[in-house]
Amino acid sequence: MNPFTTILNFFKPKDNGPTEADKKWVEGYKAFERGKQHYLAGGETHSIAAHIQNALDCFDYAIASGFEDGGIYGTRGSCLQLLDFHLDAIDDFNKAIPLEPEDSNLYYMRSVSKGATGDLYGCVADLK
Repeated sequence: MNPFTTILNFFKPKDNGPTEADKKWVEGYKAFERGKQHYLAGGETHSIAAHIQNALDCFDYAIASGFEDGGIYGTRGSCLQLLDFHLDAIDDFNKAIPLEPEDSNLYYMRSVSKGATGDLYGCVADLK
């Protein structure tokens, strides 16, 4: 074999397929999609809390898997808000707003949770 080809083959990147992090991200994406289905189904049935809790569990798993796209923090914040976990919802809205600063709904949702926790100044500031 030509020595030049041997050297090129040595430095040529090897495609070993998806990494473990890639596989985990895909699992997170799938969990996010399942969570969205639960979230949307919550408004159609009488067991709203069960669907919202299932959606929250899926979103938690997705974030733990490294998936942070698609407005996941805003959607998870909405679930937390519906379950009256307003401080956790505020944390998620705080993470969502820098990712989507033009989405006024995130500010409104955060203001609702701030009002529920007694932070009326923060509530009004978000509404402005």
